[in-house]
Amino acid sequence: MVRCRQLTGGASSTRNPKLGTYIARQRKRRGLSLQQIADAVGVRKSVVHDWEHGVMTPKLASLERLADVLEVPLDDLLARAGLSTKRRLPEPDAYLRARFPRLPDEAIDTAVRYLFRLARKHGAA
Repeated sequence: MVRCRQLTGGASSTRNPKLGTYIARQRKRRGLSLQQIADAVGVRKSVVHDWEHGVMTPKLASLERLADVLEVPLDDLLARAGLSTKRRLPEPDAYLRARFPRLPDEAIDTAVRYLFRLARKHGAA
């Protein structure tokens, strides 16, 4: 199960310099501007600036979009935000049901079986 702090609005007022440094490094590595990140995530440029300077922590929905834009694993952002650790990630079926509530149970079950097959194939299970 993921340990979570309640994050509301565009960001939490919790200071998080480690996460901010990581976001800035990944953004610059991909040659993206603050405005490009803001547009892709759906926040103001000043909010991204505050994230990068550790003034605020992105809310969970913003972290999910940010992971897509920066092309980094969501797990990395969650761990750096203090919302989870790799040892305490949610079970795949619980995560998929929460993330994709409209998917039918059979689709989620198929996805979970596929993930475990991949894990076994690559020696990660």
